Amino acid sequence: MMHGNAQWNYGHYQPVDRSDRNRPYINHIIPRQDGALVRWDDESGVGGMYVLSWRNVQTGECGQKTFSGHQGVLEGLLPGNDYRIRVRNTSNDQSSDSRMLRCGTACGRVVNYLHPRDDAYRCSGRFLASPSLARTPSGALIVSMDVFEWHGGQNLTLLFESHDGGETWQHLTELFPCFWGVLFMHHGVLYELAMSTEYGDLIIGASYDEGESWTAPVRLFPGSGNGDVGGLHKAPAPVIEADGRLVTAIDYGSWESGGLRQALLSVDVSANLLDPGSWRLGEFCDPRQDLLSREGLVAGGLEGNAVLGPDGHVYDLLRLQMNGGAARFGKALLLESDEHMTALRYRSVVDFNGGSNSKFFVIFDAVTCRYWAVANEIVDADRPGARTVLSLSVSSDLRSFVNVHRVVDFSACDDAFVAAQYPSALIDGDDLLIVSRTAVNGADSYHNSNYITFHRVHDFRGLVHEERGK
Repeated sequence: MMHGNAQWNYGHYQPVDRSDRNRPYINHIIPRQDGALVRWDDESGVGGMYVLSWRNVQTGECGQKTFSGHQGVLEGLLPGNDYRIRVRNTSNDQSSDSRMLRCGTACGRVVNYLHPRDDAYRCSGRFLASPSLARTPSGALIVSMDVFEWHGGQNLTLLFESHDGGETWQHLTELFPCFWGVLFMHHGVLYELAMSTEYGDLIIGASYDEGESWTAPVRLFPGSGNGDVGGLHKAPAPVIEADGRLVTAIDYGSWESGGLRQALLSVDVSANLLDPGSWRLGEFCDPRQDLLSREGLVAGGLEGNAVLGPDGHVYDLLRLQMNGGAARFGKALLLESDEHMTALRYRSVVDFNGGSNSKFFVIFDAVTCRYWAVANEIVDADRPGARTVLSLSVSSDLRSFVNVHRVVDFSACDDAFVAAQYPSALIDGDDLLIVSRTAVNGADSYHNSNYITFHRVHDFRGLVHEERGK
């Protein structure tokens, strides 16, 4: 017998017809060049030793090691080989589901990994995406990510935490349903603003203990849940404060329905964020006619960044999807809000190598009064959709961005299977912290990522003196 769940989070999510909740559960895998770090939970409460077994998919070779805690390190495995692993509790002889890993390295610090043929999260998908990063009052870093695949459930989000500045990460909890979520702090409370699924309902929930437990989510606005007709669409985008309101950007539409329109979503900073009536969704703007008539561009915007401009106005700076027209990269789309943040209008196209064809993330730095963007710099004009280089760019006016530092450089790799993309970021003193949706080491494709990685750019403000001018 089961009781209803009054919260949003699960130690690990399983459909209600599963009766094996007291088995070990492998919740964290970090591949290494010739091994892996593996962590697991066990809700049985019986204690005991754990046997971590492995089998090489290519050679059939098997092995096992015994551990006393809830983690183990495998060594002596073969680089570039795939392995199936399983954990067994020796006290009750209960075993986990099998998981998969591929030995090899990624980049930065690995937050989480999911092998493209691992079906541990089959209710939602097989690939990791939508990383979002927050810092709690205690100094802990929290990262959320969702699990997706085409025509999958696309409704599960995994949370991980770090208590040493991003050097190491541990599984925290899982949110269901939750997709395309962004983490943000407000008045000491951690929030996740998300969708229930792709084009689903817009929802929000809160954690009062830095991500350990979560309130049941509330629905802010309904969605269609159907890409053919379109619905609400978002990515982990900045949530900023402007004129006494929290503001973020959102889209409506879909690729299948012909494109996306843009709006701002906002709430009074003093309101109850879990009260749907406190939120305000602005009118949706479609700038495509302006782009064609003013710029001659066959393009559209999506996945925007709400930013407060130098003039005090709120803007939406968006990825400009350009692969299809004569101009194929090097621009971003800038929309301007009215004074009430209820309507957007076309403002201009911005010079930005990194502003096209892939999501980017913008932060305003009050110390330097500059805008910093983490984005995919295009280093080969013949590959305008490549996401192999993740760069840091800077602007003083939101009209032109200059690339100043490459955070990840996979430019020598096959851009069909390797990428560092969809970044989220925050400022930590003199450093900039970044999480990336990363495809490397046997990913299904550049788009279908198998890693979420963490990157720290030390003394990022000093990079402005090293502008490459690309």
